[in-house]
Amino acid sequence: MPEVTKAMNAAVKGGNCSKVDVVAHVGTNDAVNVGSEEILDSLRDLCSEFHRIRRGSGANMRLTICSLVPRTDRGSMVWSRVEGINRRLREVCGSEGAEFLDLRPVLDSCRVPLNRSGVHYTYEASQRVGSRIFEHTRRV
Repeated sequence: MPEVTKAMNAAVKGGNCSKVDVVAHVGTNDAVNVGSEEILDSLRDLCSEFHRIRRGSGANMRLTICSLVPRTDRGSMVWSRVEGINRRLREVCGSEGAEFLDLRPVLDSCRVPLNRSGVHYTYEASQRVGSRIFEHTRRV
């Protein structure tokens, strides 16, 4: 997740931000080919890098990791794996000093959350997910 690290560094550079909210909304491409533990390890690494940048900058920063989207294009095995990762991700966030934002209730409220690909949000879902993330970042 080097692009996230780069964005975090850019956000605190210059020190003119009073608060930096980092929201990691990651996809599920890796859930098809990579083991669950490897995915969780990469998210732990993201948390470590976040804390390193926060300590070094002295900025008021908060890291939120969103739940993975349960894709439907690869059948029940991948769906089950994503659900298992989400359960463990909540625990990882708690132990690594990050917040966990469960987007599954938002998606459950959509008539059709994923488009025909079974991977990407429909317009309705993208609007609701974006609103939920925005609401989360507005919290103190």
